[in-house]
Amino acid sequence: MERSPSTQDLGSMPDRDAFVRVTKSLATLDAILCPDWSGRYYSFDSHWDNGEQLASMRNGCGDDWKAHITEVGIVLFGLAHESDICRPGNPWPGILDEVPAAFQASVSEPAFETSNLSYCIWLMSDSTGWQMGDVAFPFRDSADPDGSVEFLSILDGNPATYRDWAADYYETGVHLSSVEAVYGGEDLTSILVKSLNPHIEIEDIQEDIEGIGYP
Repeated sequence: MERSPSTQDLGSMPDRDAFVRVTKSLATLDAILCPDWSGRYYSFDSHWDNGEQLASMRNGCGDDWKAHITEVGIVLFGLAHESDICRPGNPWPGILDEVPAAFQASVSEPAFETSNLSYCIWLMSDSTGWQMGDVAFPFRDSADPDGSVEFLSILDGNPATYRDWAADYYETGVHLSSVEAVYGGEDLTSILVKSLNPHIEIEDIQEDIEGIGYP
């Protein structure tokens, strides 16, 4: 069985540096493919607050995740609104019960809407692996009871995963070599940008790229 980042396989989640790198890459690629911010799936704010960053996903259909990145570590709050354990306004037992005290300011932050969650995972800066609370999933035969497989698999660090997703979502061909270049942190030249979206100039997204903090 192929491994995929999720609450079912936290060992497949990227470490801190890789997480920041891949989420910045996702946001940069989306900025190129979709210059209109309102239509983007992935975003990254490298100046969300003093010394804090925010990586996020939203699909426009009620599902999202927000990853708060601080010196303490990373805490990711996710909502798959049609998942088995989604309970609006009353998260399933265990999702938030064991979040470390160091992340409580994030849990209380209104922007993260933690009253509506189907999963929560975290990585302490002094830890080697991601963790989650003791959640008793009600349906043992479900392959994705909290929706994290569907929405976190993009974090596997494989450019082909994004290429395949973007080709479907944006309904356009996406060159794998161009995605690999962005994942690798290569300079965003006009040639690279146009290989992904021939309809824009690099200047059109310069402010977005600076906000993302790419590479």
